[in-house]
Amino acid sequence: LAADPSNRLLQRQLSRVYLARISTVHAFCASILRDYAHELELPADFRVCDEGDAAALTERAMQATLEQAYARLGEDDELHAALDKLAGFQSAIRSLLGDLAGSQTPPADDSSNS
Repeated sequence: LAADPSNRLLQRQLSRVYLARISTVHAFCASILRDYAHELELPADFRVCDEGDAAALTERAMQATLEQAYARLGEDDELHAALDKLAGFQSAIRSLLGDLAGSQTPPADDSSNS
């Protein structure tokens, strides 16, 4: 505008700059999801979970998965023994799941599995 004060396009853009939505990419995406929540069948009041929530959800999912696996085993003692041995690797599994989710999931206390 300093080089061409009569430029109408720049004048109009300058007068509209306060209308610009300036945010982080995450906030921008969340606003799009909120705007179209009804079409995406999302609850309008959804929220993005923080790292603590993500760790808790990961833990619940892991426990539910292990419980389902145990329930499907029936009376197969060899499979029960194999799963019991894998239980010692829960911290490594948590870490891997956290890496896959794009965050580091803090390892839980595995002392109860020793």
